Amino acid sequence: MKIIKYQKMIGAPNEYHKEPNLISCQIACEANHVDSNMAVAKEEAYLGKVTIEDVPDSHKEPTQLDKLEAQTAYTAMMTNTLLEGNT
Repeated sequence: MKIIKYQKMIGAPNEYHKEPNLISCQIACEANHVDSNMAVAKEEAYLGKVTIEDVPDSHKEPTQLDKLEAQTAYTAMMTNTLLEGNT
């Protein structure tokens, strides 16, 4: 996954504010949609400044212990032998 970051002008400089009023924008997209989202970001970006960051995949596979605990809890629920709380 990629994050496209840019700043968008929402208010032009005037007699009261010397600098433009900017907001930060982010677009999260999969690798196959980067080009189309990049085109949108470049259109909206103040002075055309756009950056792209890679986001590492945070999904991790369950361990054998995780699978065992899930199966044990499921079996206990289905057989109505689930121990709930400290009673």
